[in-house]
Formats: sequence, C-alpha cells, structure tokens
Amino acid sequence: MSKQPATFNFAQEGDDAAGETGGFNIEAMIAAEKAKIKEANEKFLRELPAQVRQRVNVLQVLHDDYESLRKDFQRELAELEKKYEQKYAPVFDRRRVIVSGDAELTSEETERAAKRVADKAASGETSGVQIQEDTTAATPAAATAEAAKGIPDFWKQVLLKSELMGELIQEHDVPSLDFLRDIRVEQFDDGKAEEKSQGFHIDFVFAENPFFSNDRLRKTYFLDSQDKQTIQECEGSEIQWKDESKNLTIKVTVKTQRHKGGKGTRKVRKEEPRESLYNWFKSTEQQMESVPEELQEQMDYDDLVESDFEVGHLIRDDIVPNAVEYYTGSAALQSIEHTLMNSIMGEDDEEEGDEEEDEDEDEEVEDTRAAMGRMNVRGGGRGGAGAGRGGRGGHGGAQENPECKQQ
Repeated sequence: MSKQPATFNFAQEGDDAAGETGGFNIEAMIAAEKAKIKEANEKFLRELPAQVRQRVNVLQVLHDDYESLRKDFQRELAELEKKYEQKYAPVFDRRRVIVSGDAELTSEETERAAKRVADKAASGETSGVQIQEDTTAATPAAATAEAAKGIPDFWKQVLLKSELMGELIQEHDVPSLDFLRDIRVEQFDDGKAEEKSQGFHIDFVFAENPFFSNDRLRKTYFLDSQDKQTIQECEGSEIQWKDESKNLTIKVTVKTQRHKGGKGTRKVRKEEPRESLYNWFKSTEQQMESVPEELQEQMDYDDLVESDFEVGHLIRDDIVPNAVEYYTGSAALQSIEHTLMNSIMGEDDEEEGDEEEDEDEDEEVEDTRAAMGRMNVRGGGRGGAGAGRGGRGGHGGAQENPECKQQ
C-alpha cells in the first residue's frame, strides 16, 4: 500500500504553531504533538498500581543493560568485520587479476581446482554447477576462448544472471557492459559517531569505451553509526557522456514538422528519459525526474529509495563476494531451491485479506522498479539468480528521511 506522509491538524488559529500568515512552523508542530503523546503516556503510567510501576522501572533498568550489551556487540562486530575485510582482500585481489588476465594461473591453483571437481564428483554432490574437464576436440569457439585473456565478460555475465540486476539492465545498456572490468566494494569507518563517517563505496571499473569518459562510476552509501544495516544517505557519480547520442539514460527522437505557414519542413529534436542501469548512479530525486511520463503516476518515493538501497546491499553482500556463483549459474539454482522449499513448507501462504494487501504492495514495488530503470526478465534470455541469497544481512527497509545525492 502507498505510504502516506504524516499530516498534522492540531494547530488552531492563534496557536504558537501557526504563523501570522496562516502557515505552520513544522518544528513547533512536531514539539506539540510529542508533548501530547508524552502527556498521555505519563498519565497511563501514573494510573498503574504502585507495585506495577516499580516493576516497569526495573524493566527499564534491564532494557538499559540490553542497550549496553547491544552497543558492545555492534562494536565487536565492527571490529570482526574489519578483521575479515583485511583477510578477504587478497582473495578478491587474486580473483581480479585472474579475471582481467593480468596474471596466469599457478600450478598449485590448477591442482586445487582439479581436486575440487574430483572431490565433488566422488561425493555425489549435486548442488551448484560443476565444471567438468572436456577431453574432446576443441570447437572453433573453444579455440577462440583459449586465446582469450582472463575471463571475458565476467562481470557482465554476473550482473545479467542476477534477477534483480538483470531487471535493472536494459537491452541498450548491455553493449556498455562489454567494457566493465571489475566491481569493487570499499568499506570506510573513521571511528567517529558522526554523519558520513561510516559506510561503503561501490565502484564499477570500466575500460576505455565509446559511451562515457569515466573510468570508474561510484555509488556511496553512508550508514547509521549505531546500525550498519541502516543507510542514512547515498551519493552517486555524475556520468560524463562522450556525446548526447551515447547517453543511455536519454532517448532522442527527431521528427519532421511542417512550418505553420505550410511552406517547408523543419526537424524537431526531442529528448525523453528512458530506463537504464545508469539511472542507479543518479540521486533519488534525479531518478524520479528520469521516469517516463506514463510511469510517473505509479511512482512511490519511499519504495524508490528502498529499491535503491536494496541494490546497494545486494551488490555489497552477495554479488561481489559470490561473483563466481552467479557467473556459473549456481546462485540461480540456490535461489530456485530456496523458493521451492518456501512454497512446499507453506511459508508463502497468507490469509486471504493479507494476500490482497501484499499483492497491492508488490504491484507498487514492481511499478517503482520499472520506473527506477528496470525491466521484466525477458523469457529465455538471462536466467535469474533471485534478488539475493542472504549475504551478510538485509537492510532495514526504507529509512526515515534518507537522501541520495549526485557527486
């Protein structure tokens, strides 16, 4: 269901919350509303029996103990994540040079890979997609691949085999992904409990290409200092398109019109926003402006913000660390297995009234995804790996007053 903004109707003419011109002082309105709520709650507590009030006071002390422990947990978790980020780094660095072709495989690596295949075959393991050595004669395509450097189109395939990212990517975006060389996630935390002191960068690294001059497109998410699964604000790169005709977020049409006098014709050029992966690098406000007119009525700002954050968390927590699972298609198998198990166990069953409400919400979210620059997965084209397989944890939904800006 659509999220409606909060409305207030408690300031009467002459009240402090009302200005001389009849306008409202928002801060005064909020303070007045909070005062009313506080007064009602204090009245409720005063009317409790004395022994019950005492028990409630003890519960508040216990809650303070919980909050203290939770802060310790968050601090220790942050330290543990930082420790393992340092351990992950050489693994991802090695993956990057193998994918790019900047390094050849070592004999130890090829032996470990062969042993892995043999062990899985011997154990009869059926989960995931296994790569078997082909002893038959190489086909022309295989011979060409043999001469290729690294793993061609690795990140392109990874993105297209993610259901969520596959919906975000449009057909006209696909050629640009031929130049995508790496996707990197960089955490940052200066140790201060201040705004913009903690968060993560997502970098799409590109080779020289005919579309834009940026060698890196960055999306930055700033996290709540107390809860690292809560995003407070985000910023996106400004894309330097090499030519207006190369701008993948704009559709240019040229029409021939007759002059009003009826003599001669003229060319009229019209630019219209269109769906694109690259809209994700825009601020949320700019994404709203980029929505085609026929979809604007279907927009919901909160859902758009939530969708943006969903993409960020998916890339950070699932796609980047599990990239090879997406490339091979193993992630798709796991997603299908998870979906089927939920269906069999009845976890997706809801009461009839709830189903109707959820369908309305799902329709609105899908409309928002389409407006954000996504499309339905085209039949038989890309497969799909599901929105994500869990990773390190989900986001907390659309946050209160989040912002998304363009750098």
